[in-house]
Amino acid sequence: MSKKTKKPEVFKVETEQDAVQEWKRLGITSCTMQFSCGGDSMNDYSFEFCKDGVGKVESEELKDFFDNEVFKKVEFYENSDGHYIGEAGSVEIELNGTGEEDDEHFFSYSKTSQSEWNESFTETIVVKLTEEEINFIESKVLRIAGDLETDPFCVYKRDCILSKREMEIRDELGKKLNEIAEEHEFEEASGEKQDYYQWEINTEEMQANELRITSSYVVYKDEEY
Repeated sequence: MSKKTKKPEVFKVETEQDAVQEWKRLGITSCTMQFSCGGDSMNDYSFEFCKDGVGKVESEELKDFFDNEVFKKVEFYENSDGHYIGEAGSVEIELNGTGEEDDEHFFSYSKTSQSEWNESFTETIVVKLTEEEINFIESKVLRIAGDLETDPFCVYKRDCILSKREMEIRDELGKKLNEIAEEHEFEEASGEKQDYYQWEINTEEMQANELRITSSYVVYKDEEY
């Protein structure tokens, strides 16, 4: 009757000292975590262990260790605040220390990433209006506004009946202001302009020929930790 071969025990990595010991045993020189997160959660991420910066080393024990440890040591933008869109990059994990003993070594974590944010920019510009358009606004209109998805609308200063000509002025003016808002290039904005804008003339706050335009941009930020 043949004797059963006893399987070697798998070394369990439970503490940082265990991880240091396994790192040294496998001759690992670096570990890179690639990640992306967006919305309200972490999406894809992976760990790659290298020896001398070239050869790849497999270690499920170290992977499981860093899978928990990296989230304690590194801050990720997982939660959306209405502006945040996503973040992607890498975390470099290195073993530090000069002593011979495992407890004289520790891991450092360095994150490099690019994040995406949605920011709104608002500018007020002077628009060229005809005397007829200015008279109509100053006498009848409290606010005229519009955006990309809806037709322009007016809030009047008081109950009134518009003549046929005044209705024509209102409709033509709405189209005119919509085109100006759509084509306006923001001087103070950065990033990529999105298919969104809104505009208004508010006679309580501005002159009749001042147009306030708001548009959204996706802004990219390079960050290092």
